[in-house]
Amino acid sequence: MLVWGGTAAWLQWWFFPRIEQYRPALVAEFSQRVGRPIGVDALQGGWRAGKPYLAMQGLSLRSNEGVLALSLPRAEATLSWWPLLLGQLRFDRLAAISPRLSLSRAPDGIVRLAGLALNGGEGDDAIAQWLLRQHEIAIEDGELIWQDALRGAPALKLAALNIKLENQLFGRHRLQLSATPPAGLAAPLQAELNWRGDDPADWQQWPGRLQLDIAQLRLADWARWVELPLGAQRGQLEAQLRLDFRGLKVQALDGQLALHEARLQLQPTLRPLEIKQLAGRLRWQQRDAAHSLSLDGLRLALADGQQLNGAQATLEWSPQGGRLDAGGLNLRGLGELPASLPLPAVWQQRLLGWQPSGRFEQLNLRWHGDGRDAQAYQGRLAFSNLAWQAPRPWPSAGPLDGELNLDGQSGRLSLRGARTRLDAGEFFLAPLQFDQLRLALAWQHTAQGWQLKLGDLLLRNADLQAQASASWAWPGKGAGYLKLDGSVARLRAGAVADYLPTVLGRETLDWLKHSLVAGEARNARFTLDGPLAQFPFADGQQGIWRVETETAGVQLDYAAGWPAVTGLDGKLSIVGNRLQVDASGRILGTRVPAVRALIPDLAMSTAVEIDGKVQGPTAEFFRFIAQSPLEQSLHGLGSLARAEGEGKLALQLQIPFEDADATTVQGQFQFQDNRLRIGSDMPPLSDLRGLLRFTERGLSAEGLSAHSLGGPLRADIRTEGDVVQIIATGRAEMRAAAEQYGLPLSERISGASSYRAQVSLPASGWQLQLDAPLQEVALDLPAPLGKAAGELRPLRLQLDAAERSERWQLALGNQLRARLLREPGAQGWALSRGEIRVGQGEPNMANRGLWLTVNLPELDLDPWLALQTQLESKPAAAETAASKATNPLSGVELRVDKLQLLGKQLDALSLRALPQAEAGWQLTASGKQVEGKLSWSPQARGRLFARLSRLQLPLPAAPGAPNETADPASKPVLPAIDLVAEDFQFRQNSLGRLVLQAQQQRENWQIDSLSLINPDGQLLASGLWRDQGADSSTRIRLAVESGNVGKLLGRFGYPETVQRGSGRLNGELSWQGAPTSPDYPSLSGNLRLEAQNGQFAKIDPGMGRLLGILSLQSLPRRLSLDFRDVFSEGFAFDRIEGDSKIVRGVLTTDNLTIVGPAAQVLFRGEADVARETQQLRVRIVPVVGDSVAVGVGVALVNPIAAVGAFLLQRVLKDPLGRLIAYEYDISGKWNDPQIKRVGAASGK
Repeated sequence: MLVWGGTAAWLQWWFFPRIEQYRPALVAEFSQRVGRPIGVDALQGGWRAGKPYLAMQGLSLRSNEGVLALSLPRAEATLSWWPLLLGQLRFDRLAAISPRLSLSRAPDGIVRLAGLALNGGEGDDAIAQWLLRQHEIAIEDGELIWQDALRGAPALKLAALNIKLENQLFGRHRLQLSATPPAGLAAPLQAELNWRGDDPADWQQWPGRLQLDIAQLRLADWARWVELPLGAQRGQLEAQLRLDFRGLKVQALDGQLALHEARLQLQPTLRPLEIKQLAGRLRWQQRDAAHSLSLDGLRLALADGQQLNGAQATLEWSPQGGRLDAGGLNLRGLGELPASLPLPAVWQQRLLGWQPSGRFEQLNLRWHGDGRDAQAYQGRLAFSNLAWQAPRPWPSAGPLDGELNLDGQSGRLSLRGARTRLDAGEFFLAPLQFDQLRLALAWQHTAQGWQLKLGDLLLRNADLQAQASASWAWPGKGAGYLKLDGSVARLRAGAVADYLPTVLGRETLDWLKHSLVAGEARNARFTLDGPLAQFPFADGQQGIWRVETETAGVQLDYAAGWPAVTGLDGKLSIVGNRLQVDASGRILGTRVPAVRALIPDLAMSTAVEIDGKVQGPTAEFFRFIAQSPLEQSLHGLGSLARAEGEGKLALQLQIPFEDADATTVQGQFQFQDNRLRIGSDMPPLSDLRGLLRFTERGLSAEGLSAHSLGGPLRADIRTEGDVVQIIATGRAEMRAAAEQYGLPLSERISGASSYRAQVSLPASGWQLQLDAPLQEVALDLPAPLGKAAGELRPLRLQLDAAERSERWQLALGNQLRARLLREPGAQGWALSRGEIRVGQGEPNMANRGLWLTVNLPELDLDPWLALQTQLESKPAAAETAASKATNPLSGVELRVDKLQLLGKQLDALSLRALPQAEAGWQLTASGKQVEGKLSWSPQARGRLFARLSRLQLPLPAAPGAPNETADPASKPVLPAIDLVAEDFQFRQNSLGRLVLQAQQQRENWQIDSLSLINPDGQLLASGLWRDQGADSSTRIRLAVESGNVGKLLGRFGYPETVQRGSGRLNGELSWQGAPTSPDYPSLSGNLRLEAQNGQFAKIDPGMGRLLGILSLQSLPRRLSLDFRDVFSEGFAFDRIEGDSKIVRGVLTTDNLTIVGPAAQVLFRGEADVARETQQLRVRIVPVVGDSVAVGVGVALVNPIAAVGAFLLQRVLKDPLGRLIAYEYDISGKWNDPQIKRVGAASGK
């Protein structure tokens, strides 16, 4: 205590006050202790916690060559008392404040701190030894830069560096460190390092332990500076770890880990282990070549989605062997994990790809060596809900509970399952599922080979309930010997193939699978006893394979597309390789008393044989064809046929397993007085008898007999290649044939004809050709289609039917030909193109729809119109016509040199007609008499719309047509008319533009307007026709104006009768009957005539009878008085005016006056228009000197252009007027007037 007290007093009152004087000595002593030159810029002293304390500024360390190696701006030191009392300088604590340190490793392995070697060199070892002798060395708030040239790594900078080195007795040391790595490498690090060893030169052999607290550490980045355990290549680590090491090599690891997005390469030859997340407690240790790895509370999620949770496992391996102990291991998602674990190669191969699920309650596995020796392993496994998907050829199964014990020589397996699925694709057709499964299996290897015993097998599900026991001996080669006995209380028919082994032939089992649809097998027994290599013991000598069962309500779909056999009750047996079913059932509702299905050799047979006979309705036979592949080979015969009656069917089928389409058929059907109709196009057959044979390729028959179309029929059928030929000959009543197909005019057909029909049925479509001479048939039709009995007019009908079209051709002598095309559409089959041609030329199908083309030199339509009227007068025909909403024709083209219509003749006529809405027509006509466009609508009484460029009237009378008469009782039907004729010609005279508009008003026909306009004048008219049968009448109001009466009369056929002149004619006319035929005896009305400034020209004989009278040209020839200077060379007039009345065809006037420069003429009297006679008195007053010229212009036109022209002629012929001064009586016929002078007038 005295020494300590003295030393303390000396330090306090002597040394500390004079410490700067002692600084050189202290620095020298410090340098000697460290072994390197030390420098201190300033030094202060004092006390801290009862110990001497030194504060140094500018502390530096240099190499022996004087090179500055370390510079610390500030350092603090606390001296140890006991070394100090013994005269030694040793620090109780030495701390560097905020230093910047550089730590590096050279390529030669030398580690240097601030350029000073910490190993491998004498001086450097001295510093290290000095540091290890101090009680405590600290760095506070420093910075460390690590550069490792040996690994070629970039510089690593650690900030906020705090280090505390505590050196303890017996060579034990503890280093505590905290630092902050660069951003992104990890969170701040916490570490504690404990090691034992004092000789720095031997630091690589120092054992120690490192405890780390790591967060967010990126393994891939740290691998540049540190060798990572477990072959870690990347990932992010959260851990509290303890590492045992010797030198820089890690020997053990223990800690809580949380690893994210990591890759581990446990051995170079293994597949990398890709980890999405790994958490749990991990222990790893390596000693020489021995490794051990244990996991506790494991939570593992691999990158491919596989997961393991809650497992505990220990794995140890070395070249001498290994062990695996695990518990609570949830297997779902293990998948490819074994490929990344250091398991024996044989175990890796067995585990890979099995996709296990379930739970290993306890797993114990031991092996010696590398595990390839089958004798060198043993194991025990207890599991629950175990399932796996094994690679072929191994079976997959699950879920199962059970226990497995095995070693290289024996094993035991017990299984229990509920809703267990077994997929043994190499042994059964399809996966099996059992509601209940129980199995006890044991095996053992002896000198004789392997022995396996199945002591208790129970299977139960919706398909079956079965029990079995078996034993199997395998001597080490071949398939071994199996003895199997079992029973099946019930088995669903549709599942039979699923429970039979595929060794029976997959094709056979596939057929059973698809053929046995409904029903079940009952009370089945099965036995197998023999060497499996000889299974199924075809000869019955080397072993036994037998299955026998009863069938109940089985449905046998023996081939795709064929009608099934239903309700099969009978027996099914498999003996050796032969399968046979004998039962009774039904096909399409018909009872089949005996049907047999046979497979002679389950392994070798390529087809199943079906044999059956049945008697029943013929309709069911054709239904059988319709619902089988025969329907295609027989070209739809089954669906087309409609049958009544019964017949007998015998059928044999051979159905290949691999190609049901190649089924062969041998069958025959006996018709017994049947009624049969095939399709809607074929006539029905009655009293059908004969034998029809058929195969999968076609039909054959000889001498089938029946009645059809009112006559007998005989048919033969044969098949040539893929074509079925049907040849039928017979005799038919043609009216019955027409009525059968609903043809119009069937009542006008009489007589019978023989015929020959040939039907060809190739692979697709079909063809028909029918020929009939029709010599004994009469057609009561107008020309050119009518014919008398005895006239030969052959009929040929041809049909070429394909899947999407039907092409028809018809020829009736030389009079009619037709070509038609029918195609399917949204509403079924319909005519798309066609042409019916009457007369010259061949039909074509250039236009869409049905066209009628007529090309004849002559055609009389009147008999056809009469026939149409006759047909429409019948109630049935009227209803039919009324029910038709559209016209069946799409167009009509007519080219006739002479067309007779309504008693008239049209010449060189070409007409094209197109149907319009509501059964109307639009026509384009071009001919001698007419040119233009028309449209016709038949609604009500019809409507005619015409725009003509040319119209010529009157039409010439057709040869042999009756003369027109004005018959009031006749009743023509006039439609509404809207007509414009730009060039209207009457009797070859151009009358100008004709416009007629008329409409129907109940029973009346209203003429709204009639105009006839040309440059010389115009006619305007309107009127009404009252249609009351025999009392019908026509009334017309008209007005005629002309600026040149002479030219206007020339247009009406009277040229050079009048020169110049203008005038007007107004009036009203009526007559009994239609406007188309004026009735002159009933003609009544009144007229007003006014004309000016004209001259009657010299009229040639025969021209204008009435005009000749008005011009008084005949007077010089008939009278002795000399009026040549007045009339003979033409009478000029200044004015003509007068009124007339017409009563019952007689025109009367008393004031028709002609005033001219030479004379004044007055007409009185009457003219009979119907009889063409007159009774007139004419008074002529000559004029001397100045005179008044009177013009005349007269024109009367009927509302119908032709009638108007004719009426005008009649009116202009009337001898009207009177003479002045000299009076004459004119009587007699218009063409031979009798003139008698009465005498001179007195003074007037």
